[in-house]
Amino acid sequence: MTIRNVQVQEKTSATVRLRLDFPTLATAHYRMHFRQDLDAAPQEILFSTSPTGAPVDSEVTGTGSLQTVYVDAAFPQGFFSVALVVAQS
Repeated sequence: MTIRNVQVQEKTSATVRLRLDFPTLATAHYRMHFRQDLDAAPQEILFSTSPTGAPVDSEVTGTGSLQTVYVDAAFPQGFFSVALVVAQS
């Protein structure tokens, strides 16, 4: 799974809001992670599903098409990743 598109949405003095687009599978669940460098462990982060919404979502359900989420980058560099949530039913 690859993040297909990254766009800067808004810059403030403290953060940059990024739009991330990635393909999804219908009914699959996804979470976002961030790490400041490749040696660091990924940390789960909150995101928004709207350009101006507060980052309060921790999981999104796929629709089978591209999903857009908005994350606030508080560091000048780092790595975002999408995690597919696997659960037994």
